Amino acid sequence: MSQTNPFASQDLPEPPSPPKSGGMKTLAACGCGCAVLLLILAIAAVLLFRHFFGPGDQVPTDHLLGEDTVFVAHMDAPVNDAGAKEFIAELVHMLSTLDPERMDEETQEAFSDILESTEELSMDDAMELVGLMPNSMTFLVEDTGTELSSIFGLNLSQGSRLLHYFISQTAGSSGWETEDWDEFEIIKPQFNFNEGSLPTDDEDGVLVPLDVQAEVEIGEVGYVGFQHDTFVWSSEIETMKRALKRTAYVGEPGPPVGSSLRSDLDSLRERWLISTVLRNSPRLDLPSFGSGFLEALLGSTEEDSLLFASPEELEWMATDFGRSTSGIGFVGDDLVLRIEVNGLSEGDVSKVTKGFEALLGRIAEDLGQSELILAHEVIQGSTSIAINANLEDLRLWMQGEFAKSEAITARANESLDVLDAEAE
Repeated sequence: MSQTNPFASQDLPEPPSPPKSGGMKTLAACGCGCAVLLLILAIAAVLLFRHFFGPGDQVPTDHLLGEDTVFVAHMDAPVNDAGAKEFIAELVHMLSTLDPERMDEETQEAFSDILESTEELSMDDAMELVGLMPNSMTFLVEDTGTELSSIFGLNLSQGSRLLHYFISQTAGSSGWETEDWDEFEIIKPQFNFNEGSLPTDDEDGVLVPLDVQAEVEIGEVGYVGFQHDTFVWSSEIETMKRALKRTAYVGEPGPPVGSSLRSDLDSLRERWLISTVLRNSPRLDLPSFGSGFLEALLGSTEEDSLLFASPEELEWMATDFGRSTSGIGFVGDDLVLRIEVNGLSEGDVSKVTKGFEALLGRIAEDLGQSELILAHEVIQGSTSIAINANLEDLRLWMQGEFAKSEAITARANESLDVLDAEAE
């Protein structure tokens, strides 16, 4: 009798795999751990970037207005104004087209950093740069009852927390005076610099090296603080404290405090890129302010200039009025200015009208020397006046100036090349 094998039709089991070495297990664990760590670091880097380079936690800068505010100038983000955005972007783009080789050495030095940063910048890139400009800026003047003090607020579209961190660190490392007040840090910047940028003569005509010249402290530059991530500057510490207190919030900014200028400002902001409101105050010295403003435009007190005007020549600005509003914006290729002055007495309307007409005429004549056209009119009412001024074809003029500058520089360089060739 034959015998059968009961296991003949059954598959034999697979032999067991060799055990993994301890080194392979360690490498696998390290690889997974490194991947997780890199992912965590990447997420942390993104969050850190957003924290420092984002807009941060900001309060609208127009909330700085208070009941004591007598003047406010406010500018919203240029990206909200199509005309301003295109104008600024075109200006940046034109800078990128300038050829440094066609400039003289002095001009190259003055514009080197700008030209390097805008080199080969397309119009789309210029548009993106405009989008990085501040979200809002507000400058105001308050009448404290004894004096006038100033406040400036700035909301950056990018990097507000980085600015906050940088100023705080600089204050600590430079020994600037700081005051912790009601959960706010108020900083008093202090700067020192050496007299002059070149060696100077002493009384005996001997050159004194810069490294032994006495350090000179710049005069007081005011006080700096932050309302969350909104930058605030003020000329007086008590004014700074009032501004921080009335804009303080937890969570989300609340409604702004009351101000007699707010309704006018809100109305202007709907139509203009830059809006200003001014109410009369016994401490305002408008003739001196106007004279100083024109002097700033000149860069010096050139009495032979068409724009030079002493405070005595602008005495008509001291006329009592109720309120003045103005707006600046872009319409097509024109830069447009609109001013309204209300609350004048019937006897003063004519005097103020003549004053504005004379001043605008002088400005138009001065601009005309550079081939710029300022069209203007002064409309007289019973107790008010309105001024319309257009800087016509500003964009076209700017394009022409760039083209003219490049052509003149090119011709000058060609002449130099010819002289160099003849000399050789």
